Formats: sequence, C-alpha cells, structure tokens
Amino acid sequence: RQELWKDFSKPNAVSIEKVQENPEYLWNVIEKLYKEPRKKGLPHPNPNDAHLGIAKLIKYFDISPIDQAIITQNVDNLHQYAAQIIGHTYNPIELHGSLEQLFCPCCGSRDIVIQTTNNNTISIQNSFHVHSLGNLKRPVPFCYNCKETALPDVVLFGESVKSDRLEKAKESLNNASLIISSGTAFDVAPASTMLMSIENHIPIIDINPAKPPINQIDYWIEGNAEAVFRE
Repeated sequence: RQELWKDFSKPNAVSIEKVQENPEYLWNVIEKLYKEPRKKGLPHPNPNDAHLGIAKLIKYFDISPIDQAIITQNVDNLHQYAAQIIGHTYNPIELHGSLEQLFCPCCGSRDIVIQTTNNNTISIQNSFHVHSLGNLKRPVPFCYNCKETALPDVVLFGESVKSDRLEKAKESLNNASLIISSGTAFDVAPASTMLMSIENHIPIIDINPAKPPINQIDYWIEGNAEAVFRE
C-alpha cells in the first residue's frame, strides 16, 4: 500500500473535503489499487497471512457465526476473501465501511450504475466488484437518479464511524468470552479506545510488534501479525 502513495496524494484521496471537490481522484486511486491483482489474473487483492490465520482459527475451532465477531478497520473485504479461501463465510463488522458498497453523496441513493463500452448502463445497486473498473468506458460509477459521481461507503478523514457499526462492535466486545486484538497500533479512534470501554473483565490477547499502550491487555504476543499467524 505504501507504493500507492508514491503516485497519489494521500490527503487528496482520503480527506472528505478533497474527495468532495474531486471524487474522481479517489476512483483513480482505487483503480490503481486493484490493477496489480488484475495483472496477475487475480480478481482482488490477496488477503495476507493474518487474514488467513484468523479464518483458519475460526474454522479449526468450529466457531459458529453467532458465537464470533470480527471487528475490522479494513475496507477491502480481505477478511471475506480469506474466509472463502479457507472454505467458510462470515460477515465482519466493518467499522470503516467497504469499497464494494456504493452510494450517491448528493441524494443518498444506492441506485448506482456504470457505463459500458457500448454506452449501456449496468445497475450495481447491491455491491460492486471494484476490480472490474478497468473494463469500462466510464470507470467511475455514478448515480442513476442525479448523475453525480458515486462514492464507496467508507469513512474518510474528517468523517465519523457510523453509530450503528460502532454500537454493534461494542455489543460484540461486551458479550465476548475472549478477545484477540491484531494488527492495530491503537492510534485511530474510535477503534483505539474500544477495548478500554469494555464493561466487564474479558481476557484480551494482543498481537503487536510494540507493547500495547493500554492496560487492558492480559497477554501480549510480540511480533508482526502476519508472522505470528504464519507460524
């Protein structure tokens, strides 16, 4: 991902003010993000060993959907892709939304379309595989109703996490019997403070190269999340 920001300005791509001024800039970034997997014949970016490790853990212990919850700040569906590779499915609580869910920032509609090379439009009301952008005449999805450029339903800098996602995440944490925290630097709110707001004592394992800056951690596994899950 760091390579991406050699070609683009991160503030222009992920700041709500800049995206409102030039939404197509964000779509250029997203198209670039999915270009490399397409070159390799892949439909989407590959989940890493941490995503796969979490999926394997859930499958190994045969944890039912009602007894587990994955809370993630990822917006690229990597947890879902990992689950598919391992052979099961689950629906993470995506605090920051998903690149594959689109909406119109002008009228709020989810009746979003894309334009093909023969000038037809295809409805993508439910979800959109962003890796297909390169095959379109107009690679920027737009609103069927008001023709404004659509945006992915993700949290940009300057925006807040939607309250329903936040409440669902808090409820899951408070109902847990064990929490494994992985891949977070505890520097982005509100995710950075969620473990501190748990009402009851619940054992928490943190996988992190650096010692976690909060006192609620019971067990710290020092190391990079990918390396730890790979082992």
